[in-house]
Amino acid sequence: MAGQPDLTGVEISALGKMIYRKKIRPLMTEADIGKYVIVDVYSGEYEIDEWSVEADLRLRDRVPDAFAYMLRVGFSAGVFIGWSEEPDMAQPDLIDPAIAIAGKQIYQDQIRPLMTEADIGKYVFVDIHSGEYEIDDRAIDATDRLCQRVTDHCGYLLRVGFSAPYFIGWHEEPKL
Repeated sequence: MAGQPDLTGVEISALGKMIYRKKIRPLMTEADIGKYVIVDVYSGEYEIDEWSVEADLRLRDRVPDAFAYMLRVGFSAGVFIGWSEEPDMAQPDLIDPAIAIAGKQIYQDQIRPLMTEADIGKYVFVDIHSGEYEIDDRAIDATDRLCQRVTDHCGYLLRVGFSAPYFIGWHEEPKL
């Protein structure tokens, strides 16, 4: 980033939390619990939304070079991998590893053979019960369309050509 000093992950986290505590948290209400806040640690600009991707896209529309920090209102982390203490969390009918295994299998067997080079980087949201899926350049759009079509879905998100839909840090180049 031109004109901006390099920051470590610890510094980014500290700045993001400080901006949230001083500027954003006083504005939050109970209705905001569970929403995602994306903060540009250089400018202090931020966006809030139920979907982290939407908040990030809106922030980057206003601040294209944003150096973003994400958190979730009322939680100790923006994203949980594994168990969390989220209150009133609806219990899925399958545990997370089973959802991932089923989603990957449906993708490999039914969807991947239909993908082309033009699909690399697109998001695929799969209902593991019905095999229904949606594909889009934006994860939120694929997810929304499938959720509107399939009630009581149990979804799995992936990105064509990548080992995961989102990365923190280094990752390999995409391949079909």
